[in-house]
Amino acid sequence: MPNQTSVEKKQLNIGYMRLTDAAPLIMARELGLYREQGLEVNLVREVSWANMRDRLAIGEFDAAHMLSPLPLTAYLGIGGFPVRMITGLGLALNGNAIVLSLKLFEGLESRLPENWIGDPNASAQALKSRIEWRQSRQLPPITLATVHPFSMHTLLVREWLGQAGVDSDRDIRLVVLPPEQMADQLSSGLIDGFCAGAPWPTRAVQQSHAVWIATGPRIWPDSLEKVLAVTESWHEQNPQTHLRLRMALMKACRWLDNPDNRKQAVGILCRSDCLDLPEDALKALTGNLVYASWESPAEDNGYHLFHDKACGLPWQPHADWCLKQISRLLRKPLSAEEMRETSEAVYRQDLYEEALAGLGWPDDKNALQQRGTP
Repeated sequence: MPNQTSVEKKQLNIGYMRLTDAAPLIMARELGLYREQGLEVNLVREVSWANMRDRLAIGEFDAAHMLSPLPLTAYLGIGGFPVRMITGLGLALNGNAIVLSLKLFEGLESRLPENWIGDPNASAQALKSRIEWRQSRQLPPITLATVHPFSMHTLLVREWLGQAGVDSDRDIRLVVLPPEQMADQLSSGLIDGFCAGAPWPTRAVQQSHAVWIATGPRIWPDSLEKVLAVTESWHEQNPQTHLRLRMALMKACRWLDNPDNRKQAVGILCRSDCLDLPEDALKALTGNLVYASWESPAEDNGYHLFHDKACGLPWQPHADWCLKQISRLLRKPLSAEEMRETSEAVYRQDLYEEALAGLGWPDDKNALQQRGTP
């Protein structure tokens, strides 16, 4: 472990979103893990991913809770000005769900098999039938929302519908909304469904506006959802500070993946200075997935992962897959060389390995064999 005198910067501002998978950032504070590393961290809650990216880019944040594809698109200047962002640590696997309004669900319920819960192919095929029915009557397209044009949510929705033969550019309308606005927009009828991270799908069901129709882990098991992002220049100026920050967060992630600690985490995360939500909105963190108000909760302890399956490793095959999907959405597709160079520059596996060594933890690359692929 480096000497504390080697820490370049001790007082940090870190941005996070009002999402359950901000838990590592919050619990590292509550458990005293930042302080243990000689750091003083001020957590700042943001409302949109575009704001988060921009505030990190201009230096208002030292580090940020970030959608896993965003450092890649920022590096390439897609959707904004180019910023050399990097990640040396994954913060969470999974945690997303696709929900539909009750009105839309009632229109496709008869097309679903009896055991549709947890079967993304069955739900996608049922939705395809409903889309075709609406098209035959020249009705407006179904509107689905995601949290960012290049988030895992958008890529998962496209993958989910694409496997059923639905063209997300032609057959539906995709819009972008901040995650905490999703449930209200669904209630008002402005959207027909959305894909977002916990706790917002649970919140929509609890407010009797929605039904979970598919979960991210069933489309791509154990995909990297959030990362810790910094700019490359900040890392170069503060390598030891960055190392200590990663080590503190890795300890928090390991603590969170102990099932005995999840209930305690819920009690903290619901506080007004954290996520400011009722405890029952965070059910998914304890493995209780509420698909519909009339269904009993389904147990899934792998819905949120923070440490297991080498969660912390910024896995370059994940970056490669994201870049391939993003390239298809661009007017000018990325070259194979652009994608390779971006993946290697942004997803810094060497920084993760450095933190493992600093903690004295064994190499966990074998755990990657447990991760799924889309």
